Amino acid sequence: MGGVFYLIGAALAAYAGFNHFQWYFIFISSSIMLIGYFIIRAPQINSIVAQDGIGAIMKILPMQIVIYSVFTGPIYMVASILN
Repeated sequence: MGGVFYLIGAALAAYAGFNHFQWYFIFISSSIMLIGYFIIRAPQINSIVAQDGIGAIMKILPMQIVIYSVFTGPIYMVASILN
């Protein structure tokens, strides 16, 4: 199920780039991919929250969004160039 969210995030980045949507769709696509990350890593996220509290999620969110932006950014750019 998490892989589906990865695919949806990549497809949204390509669609947004192809239709010349605004640049912030890169981060929206990354956020959708982040949902897939949380689904795949649910046991690890559960243990992190049990250990460090809910504040650990606030540390993970921006870090993972930036990491997934490394993937969705080039997809967005290539799709915008192809149009």
